[in-house]
Parts: sequence; structure tokens; C-alpha cells
Amino acid sequence: ARVADIIAYVNHDIDDAVRAGLLRAEDLPRERIDVLGESSSQRIGTMVTDVVLRTLEADLAEVRMSDHILDATIGLRSYLFDAVYENEVATAEFKKAAGILGGLWEKVREHPKEFLDPRTIESDGLDVAAKDFVAGMTDRYAVNLYEQLFIPKPWVSVNP
Repeated sequence: ARVADIIAYVNHDIDDAVRAGLLRAEDLPRERIDVLGESSSQRIGTMVTDVVLRTLEADLAEVRMSDHILDATIGLRSYLFDAVYENEVATAEFKKAAGILGGLWEKVREHPKEFLDPRTIESDGLDVAAKDFVAGMTDRYAVNLYEQLFIPKPWVSVNP
């Protein structure tokens, strides 16, 4: 699961950062991109293929990645830490996102019957049900739900 998380997060975070204007695709470290691929799908394909092949070579005894691909992946992740995760603009955006998710968390817990599966509440508790609900949201769904719950209707743009 950890290997899959690294592959997914590195690539999705690059896509998100490019969409948010925090970096440009051409700003990515060339030596890492030359190894992994230009596009997100190419990078994911390279990483996943390498993990499958190296894991088969180890007779399925361990999930592994070759040193060459792992080095490029870790290097790309390190670049993201410097360029995105510790970037002042990105940090301000993360705080906004935390505010949205925090507001949704509170609202969902205040009105569980409107949002949560009663079986999950019964078996795992309110906090787990709320966590699962919020964690499963797409960005777009979270923003739209926040807008519906917290933004007065006349303030919401009809045509975004």
C-alpha cells in the first residue's frame, strides 16, 4: 500500500500543482522526468511496471522497486516538497482546504442522518463514519457541498 500511495501521491500532486499554477510541467527536474516519463500516465506506467517486475523477480517475497526508478521517484517527491508542499502560496491554499474540510466534518457530525450510513455509525462509531465520508469526497464534491451548506444562495455564482 505504501508503494502505491507514493506512486499515486507524487503524480496526483504534480497534476494538482500544475493546475493550481504552483509549477509548470517544464519545471520538473529533467533527470527525473527522463527516467519516469513526461506525462502522469507515463510516470505511473513506468513506476507500476517496475514494481510488478521487481516484485516478480523477488518471487513475490516483497514488493519492491528498482534502485533506478526508486531514486527518480524519491527525487521527484523531494522536488515537490521544496516547490509545492513548503511553498507559501500552496500552504495558504492548504489552510483554505483544511477550513473547508473542517467545516464539513463538523456539519456531517451535527447532522449524521443527512450524510452518513447508519450501519457504519452503528458498527464503527460517528467519528469513523464521518471520517470515511469526508475522506471519500472528491475536491469538486467537497467544494460544492461546502457551498451548499455554508454560502448564502445569492452569493453563489450561477455560472462558475
